[in-house]
Amino acid sequence: VLTGRHGLFNSYEAFTHIVDSMFNQHAKWLEASLDIPWRAPVPSFNYLLSSHVWRQDHNGFSHQDPGFIDVALNKSP
Repeated sequence: VLTGRHGLFNSYEAFTHIVDSMFNQHAKWLEASLDIPWRAPVPSFNYLLSSHVWRQDHNGFSHQDPGFIDVALNKSP
């Protein structure tokens, strides 16, 4: 993303809490970079969360956690 290309991060939904803090730091960096006049806008960084919501067998409910979506939606655009 910092080289001008768009980014895609694909992860299983249960593991995205590991990157919560990195997402928060990236959002803070984006906000701070707006104050630098020579800094070009940063391209989009897309998160693709995958899980199998239609199969609730041995670990279905423990591995489907929409908490990362809450973290992302609480950020201002």
